[in-house]
Amino acid sequence: MRVGIVGVGLIGGSLGLALRRFGGADAVVGVVPTPEEGQQAQKLGAVDAWSVTPEILAGCELVVLATPVEVILPALERALPHLDPEATVTDVGSIKATICREAQRLLAPTGQPFVGGHPMAGSEKGGVEEADPYLFQHAVYVLCPPADHPRRAEGVARVRQLVAAVGAEAVELDPEEHDGLVAAVSHLPHLVAAALVLSLENRPSPWTDRLAAGGFRDTTRIASGNPRLWREILLGNRAAVLEQVASFRRALARLAQALEQTDGEGLEGLLAVAARRRAQVTANARGLLAPHPEVIVRVPDQVGAIHRVTGILADAGINLADIEILRVREGEGGSLRLALESEADRDRACRLLEAAGYWARSR
Repeated sequence: MRVGIVGVGLIGGSLGLALRRFGGADAVVGVVPTPEEGQQAQKLGAVDAWSVTPEILAGCELVVLATPVEVILPALERALPHLDPEATVTDVGSIKATICREAQRLLAPTGQPFVGGHPMAGSEKGGVEEADPYLFQHAVYVLCPPADHPRRAEGVARVRQLVAAVGAEAVELDPEEHDGLVAAVSHLPHLVAAALVLSLENRPSPWTDRLAAGGFRDTTRIASGNPRLWREILLGNRAAVLEQVASFRRALARLAQALEQTDGEGLEGLLAVAARRRAQVTANARGLLAPHPEVIVRVPDQVGAIHRVTGILADAGINLADIEILRVREGEGGSLRLALESEADRDRACRLLEAAGYWARSR
């Protein structure tokens, strides 16, 4: 396919890099706000060609709207006169109901299908400089196709081709269902992370920052996200987010009540329920994809420690599906979570690492 990407930032740039590197498109062209951004995107390999105007989209079989959410619909309106009549249009916005409804209305006169999309991958950082061709590997990529459209199957097939090419797995959801789910697992967590950081205003001590250890750092990492981008996401999904805020308040109130009443048994019970539910969620660390067999391995705090662990597996021909640093203690070391492609690979990796002197356990 010839693929057009409108907005070549973190997500759009990562799509372009993946498509060009892994052969998912014959050509990738980009629409960018400024010549400087276009030159940077082409220099980094995210696009074959670029333009600050949408005429470059002519002849594209698939057009991806990868702008911030508040710009997706205006970008589609500007692109409309230049779209090929046979083109399929999709987006990467993290809210879907409004975008899908309005995009389908805009495309109705041309008969082109709009397939809403949301890759469940990203970073708190933005810009094409942060783009990564492996960003979507093993990630869930939600599709929200039109319920009733004569070219629905054609549109879904094209977007699924894109999803497969970048290494993700497509899951089809209703737009309203999608918005409710992401409000719970993505949008509310951002608000909570921001609230945790703001709560430090009640602790104006020079020791606060030094005592904020791994738990606080990990829990609040996403609060570093672009404030303007998140403002639009949260306002765009306002009703669903407020519903989840109410649910969170009720859960926090139950915990607070147990503390107020010095109810140790009740508090422990609530924490146990939370721990079990957390285990269910993280058993599938990539959301809706099938979980991978895992190995937890402890590594020393030394230069090249991670490289040595992965090198042992690479020399044995064992491929990693994912890797995560779980804990870090300066001067001591930390733990890695290694996700393998099969149980056989997991068991062999465990034996190899233990034979090399590492503490390693499968799960």
